[in-house]
Amino acid sequence: MTNELLLIDDDKFFIMMAKKMVAKCALHPSPLTFENGRLALDHLKEVYNTENVFILLLDINMPIMDGWGLLEGLKAFASPENTFVVMVTSSTDEADIKKAHQSPFVVDYLTKPLMSHTLNRLRDIPALHPFFLPKN
Repeated sequence: MTNELLLIDDDKFFIMMAKKMVAKCALHPSPLTFENGRLALDHLKEVYNTENVFILLLDINMPIMDGWGLLEGLKAFASPENTFVVMVTSSTDEADIKKAHQSPFVVDYLTKPLMSHTLNRLRDIPALHPFFLPKN
């Protein structure tokens, strides 16, 4: 089994900081980064299979394809059994939170700025247990 962690956000500073926090929290050795939903969706279409686990840290507002478009695109080929989306956004709008949780792929909704303790919270999501190695 191979695990992929995708950071999908058009903010280069956020991507840089998220990569550092992922490393600090020992969540994944080499997350992939994408600046919009279209690039991430194209990648997933190429590599997706049911034996691997995919976690996406996904922003909502991006050019070309936003987070909602990516969630819609996943429905065509991915399964919520091995594809887990954590929305990471600056939006605190209740409508966005409700909409996100209506997707079968969304397992959590985090607001920016991303902090180590909130990133570590991902370890507590039962569906994600196969993805993460136990903390030492």
